[in-house]
Amino acid sequence: MDNLNIQYINGFTVQLVGYKTWVIDEFAITQCYIIEGEEKAALIDTGMGQGNLRSVIDQLVQKPYIVINTHGHIDHIGGNDEFRDHDIYLNAGDDSIAHIENNTSETNRRYFEKSFHEPGFYGQKYYNMNRSYQGFTYHDLREGDTFDLGGRILRVYQTPGHSKGSVVIWDETNHYLYSGDTVVSTPILILSDIGNSATVEVFHQSMNKLMKLRDQVELIFPGHYIRPIEREYIEDLWQLSDMICRGTAGRFPVDLSHMTKDKTIISKYRKASIIYSNQCIR
Repeated sequence: MDNLNIQYINGFTVQLVGYKTWVIDEFAITQCYIIEGEEKAALIDTGMGQGNLRSVIDQLVQKPYIVINTHGHIDHIGGNDEFRDHDIYLNAGDDSIAHIENNTSETNRRYFEKSFHEPGFYGQKYYNMNRSYQGFTYHDLREGDTFDLGGRILRVYQTPGHSKGSVVIWDETNHYLYSGDTVVSTPILILSDIGNSATVEVFHQSMNKLMKLRDQVELIFPGHYIRPIEREYIEDLWQLSDMICRGTAGRFPVDLSHMTKDKTIISKYRKASIIYSNQCIR
């Protein structure tokens, strides 16, 4: 049976996944979300900035909206320059990686070409391989910040680990967690020489914080791949990060030489997996 909640808008796959909550799949690279309240809306992340995300958002909601970034990696802030006439929020801990307007054309092309090898990628005809980025200004996003969309409250939790400025967005009204790359079904990457990562120990502290929310979570909407995912991922990542810090996790080499100079390790526990280097444990 056809899923009547799926639309295709200017190349993007769009699905209604919760109460007034749409996921916008950027060609199987990044998941962005638009959340609508009674008075305004919020766009969570802007993807790599390929295609015309703004045209999609403007078709889905006819209310004022803000942009909230879960962290500063290019595949989550790449479309920010399309929304410079809106308020944009990002944790300043990721400022060092957020100035993608300084990227060289070679750096951008490397990111874009990498997309073509992602599982399920379908954006070949929508990608502009000569895309360059413009700068944007943002408001610092901090622990405890709230956004009232009108009958729908979003609260910010800082969750450093994958990056030092990572946050998750908690929909207090509907008990949805928008987790960026903090809680995903694929490995959490914590590496010393790319992406402004913190440490596994710091990540475990972030999971301590989310464990207090765990039993309230109805759905987790991650930044990549399967959506939504179960709240058990929080506990599994909490357990696994603790095991890594205590030296009791299984450790297996994994080749990420295309991304980092570190010798990388993967550890797994139930559904959770983390890829890290020895330099990034503590």
